[in-house]
Amino acid sequence: MFRVHETILVEMTDEVSSHKTRLTVNDMLAVKLPDNPLFLRGLSLEIKIPKSVTEYRDAVAFSIYTDMQPEPSQNTIDYSGNKLHLDTFPGKLSYNLQIPLIHNHGLKETPYSALLPYIVDIAEGYVYFRLQLVMKGTPVSVLEAVFDIEVKPIIIDKGLLDLSMQYPDPAASQKIPAVKAGEAEPAVPDTPVLEKKDYTVFIDEKQAQLNNGKILLSSGIHHIAVVSEFYRSEVRTVKVEQGYVSKVQIQLHDNDPLLYVSIPKSVSLFFNDIQLIDFEKPYKITEGEHVLKFMLDDYEIVKVIQAFKGRNYTASLLFDVIIREE
Repeated sequence: MFRVHETILVEMTDEVSSHKTRLTVNDMLAVKLPDNPLFLRGLSLEIKIPKSVTEYRDAVAFSIYTDMQPEPSQNTIDYSGNKLHLDTFPGKLSYNLQIPLIHNHGLKETPYSALLPYIVDIAEGYVYFRLQLVMKGTPVSVLEAVFDIEVKPIIIDKGLLDLSMQYPDPAASQKIPAVKAGEAEPAVPDTPVLEKKDYTVFIDEKQAQLNNGKILLSSGIHHIAVVSEFYRSEVRTVKVEQGYVSKVQIQLHDNDPLLYVSIPKSVSLFFNDIQLIDFEKPYKITEGEHVLKFMLDDYEIVKVIQAFKGRNYTASLLFDVIIREE
């Protein structure tokens, strides 16, 4: 159990922004971590040490705590918790402390930064950093010294790809009407129903295992390919930035051939001997050979098309007038 002079709260609303604050001796800094962080692997505390403190080396110590009670607030000064680490500042004007938050964090101590030899569980939600006087007989200048601290997130060198698929709108096309035996008019086609069919996602030519459309990728340029037996292949290039979510939406298109019709109202069109009337939307046709017959009064034109998957076909009728001068 211990008492502080003041609790300084810093709330991280994202995983990339840094925050500056100031502490005096016997204050505690409570850093609230983002909710459900994806990229955070540690915190970096860049501390500017007052000159008066450097002149009395080992006079001021810092502590890292876990399992703190109660939850920190600006009006709370009494706490209880587990002291994870205690150390004093070196005789320098600056000090950088790296605090790991996950296992396999990959952080290393360098000549310019110290590494906390313990891991603060990211699930705790807070990182607690306390300053305290540990030497008697220090002057008032040490007690009143102000420490400038910048809290910086340390993130993994990855970003999140959030991939969403837009399925084809079944109402955007229509089926060739079926003619029942004995009926003069074509039967009304069924109401279109959205069908979600299978597809496979490849990222950088490797099959990707996505979790609800999401996957962590190294920062940089990546190539996405969507392959399916039922949809047309889609290819995209996306830039994934470190610590950010890259949202990509891909519109899927049916692999069935589509027939667009543009003819005058006075012309009758028969598709494999089935009369087509509604030309507002394209017709979804099957792969293979089909016969189109255009009729205008006593005139008749017959065309044969060979339909392939993933292709669109447009049927139009052109009229021309030939004038001869003799």
